[in-house]
Amino acid sequence: MKWRNDLKKNEAGLAVCIDLGTTTVEGALVDRSSGNILAAERVLNRQKSYGSDVISRIDACLSGKADELKNAVRNDVADLTDKMLKSAGIEDRLRDRIPSFIAGNTVMTHIFAGFDVSGLAAAPYEPVTTDFVETDGFLLMPGLGAFVGGDVLMGMIASGAFESDEVTAFIDVGTNGEMAVGSKDGILAGGTAAGPAFEGGSISCGSPAKPGAISGVEISGRLVDVKTLGDEKPGSICGSGIIEAVSEFLRNGIIDGHGNMAEEYDGVFTLCQDVTITQDDVRQVQLAKSAIRAGLETLVETAGIRAADVKRLYVAGGFGKNLNVEKCCGIGLIPSELKDKCVLSGNTSLSGTIKYACGEITNEMIRDVKARTRTVNFAGLGSFRQKFIENMDFN
Repeated sequence: MKWRNDLKKNEAGLAVCIDLGTTTVEGALVDRSSGNILAAERVLNRQKSYGSDVISRIDACLSGKADELKNAVRNDVADLTDKMLKSAGIEDRLRDRIPSFIAGNTVMTHIFAGFDVSGLAAAPYEPVTTDFVETDGFLLMPGLGAFVGGDVLMGMIASGAFESDEVTAFIDVGTNGEMAVGSKDGILAGGTAAGPAFEGGSISCGSPAKPGAISGVEISGRLVDVKTLGDEKPGSICGSGIIEAVSEFLRNGIIDGHGNMAEEYDGVFTLCQDVTITQDDVRQVQLAKSAIRAGLETLVETAGIRAADVKRLYVAGGFGKNLNVEKCCGIGLIPSELKDKCVLSGNTSLSGTIKYACGEITNEMIRDVKARTRTVNFAGLGSFRQKFIENMDFN
C-alpha cells in the first residue's frame, strides 16, 4: 500500500480531508486556495466486522487484532482517496504530494496511528496523546480526551459555537454521541456510546445516507409517505429517516410511550415494499436517543444551568440538512425547549478539517478551544446512568 508521504510539498495545491467515523469514513478532495470541493466519497468502515462501536473495537485490539483493525481502516482511507483522485483526474505524478488531514474520535485515530488503546479501555481513560499526530504522511487532528476526539474539536471550531458570551451547545449525532456546552468563558464536553442507529447501522434495513435511502417519513392512518435521498426508489433507511419513522409511529399509536409496537403489527411495520422497521429497530433508536439526551442533560446540569438557558444548539452529523427537528423533539432526542434554537450543521468534522487544510482554522484557534474545554467522564457519573434510564421511554 502506498501512502501520501510528504505533508510539506504540495505541487497540486490540493488536500485530502477525511472524517474517520466509527461507522462510515467520509472524504473530500479540496482545492486549498479556494476551499472548493473537487470530489467527495463515503465508504463503510471495514472495522464494522469487529463490532459496531468503539468499545468492541478496543476489545478487538486488546485481543491481538490491533494490526488487523489498523490495516482495515487504512485500506478504507486509501480506497476513498484513490476514488476521489481518479474522479478529479489528478495526475499520478502528483498523488504522493497531496497532504492528507484526518479527524476522528480518539479510539479511531489511535487505531489508525497504531497506538496502544489499553489506556482507553478502563478508568482513568488516558489516551496516548490528544495532540496532532503525523503518521506515514497523514496528519491526524488533535482531540480533547478519551471520548471526545478531533472530529468534535474540529466541529466545535468550524461551527463557531463557543465564541460569544451566550451559552451554546453542540451535539455530534453519530455512533459516538459527543457533545459540548459552554461559551467563550469555558466549555464542558463529553461522549457516550450511542450506537450506530443514527447512522443507519444496527437497523434491519438501515444504511448511511445515500441515494435511495429513506430520509423522511409521514404516516396518516394506513397511508405511509416516504421521501428518499435523490428521489430514487427506496431501498434502505438512513438516520434521519429512522428518527422520522419512530416519531410517526409514536404519533400514530403504532408504538406506545415505552416503545412497544402494537400487537397487530407482529413486531414489523412495512414502510414500503423493500423497507421495514422492526421492534428491535425501535429499541436501537431508544438506546441511541437516550444516551445522547442523557449526555446533554448531564453537561447542562454540570454547568449549573437549565436547557432553556442554551441560546443555540448546533446539531452535527451525517444528517446534513435532512433532519426534522420537530420529530427529534418528538422522540425526546432534543429537549423541547431547544426546538427553535437548533442549527443543523452537517458533517462538521469534515468541514472543520477542510477549514484547517485551507488555513481558516489555525493551530492557535485549536489551542485556545482545548485550553477552554474540560471533559466530563459520563461513565463515572451516577447521575448520567439515572438520566439514561429516565430517557429510555418516549413519554
